[in-house]
Amino acid sequence: MPTRPQRRATSTAQPKQFAPTRWSLVLHSQKAGESGGEEALAELCRAYWLPLFGYLRGRGHDPHAAEDLVQGFFEEVLEQRTFAKADPERGQFRTFLLSCLLNYVARQHRHDQRQKRGGGARLLPLDVDADEAEARYARELTDTSGTPEEHFDRLWALTLLDRALQRLRSEHEGEAASKRFDVLQPFVSGARGDIPMEEAAARLGLSVQAIKSAVFRLRKRFGEIVREELRELVERDADVQDELRYLLGCIAS
Repeated sequence: MPTRPQRRATSTAQPKQFAPTRWSLVLHSQKAGESGGEEALAELCRAYWLPLFGYLRGRGHDPHAAEDLVQGFFEEVLEQRTFAKADPERGQFRTFLLSCLLNYVARQHRHDQRQKRGGGARLLPLDVDADEAEARYARELTDTSGTPEEHFDRLWALTLLDRALQRLRSEHEGEAASKRFDVLQPFVSGARGDIPMEEAAARLGLSVQAIKSAVFRLRKRFGEIVREELRELVERDADVQDELRYLLGCIAS
């Protein structure tokens, strides 16, 4: 016996409007040929510079070649509005970005892009220190047996967590607040080392219970910021939890 289709409940409520994210702003501006998303694009490029650099290093490019390729790739993104071709419904932003990079690197075997751009002019200054990127690549990827794709994902995760930690730090301005944050940060970021909580309490002149409460609040706020950062890179709120699980898996492996 066929079942009747269920009637949809009618509602006069207005659809929920989400604030534009860096990702959606970049998509809109590049598709419409507008310039309003350039700062958002620069933010995305800064966030993904190190992961793409690490990916190319994993594929055998030396540090200078990897630096030039990543910089050239992002300049092409700006010039050719590459992100206008992206469809958020077809996968994660990082997957699309990596695919675009691979296409760009393949074309570099046939063309000298630096000369084509006019002697290395920087169209999208990102204030990136290539030496520091190489140092982080060596420091964060002590196990280089993984694939370049695994290097990319791990560096993506670590970069996002670092951005979130810097945002958390910026919320604790002033000498006293800054000192307190410096002492408690290792308990938030997981880099505790051999410092026990009792020692942290002694440094700040607080009880251990007060330290535990402060760490709990910092961890909670840190988690909120991480989700906010992830929300900037997806089109739908429903995707944030999936991205968070993937991020945690990247740094746990």
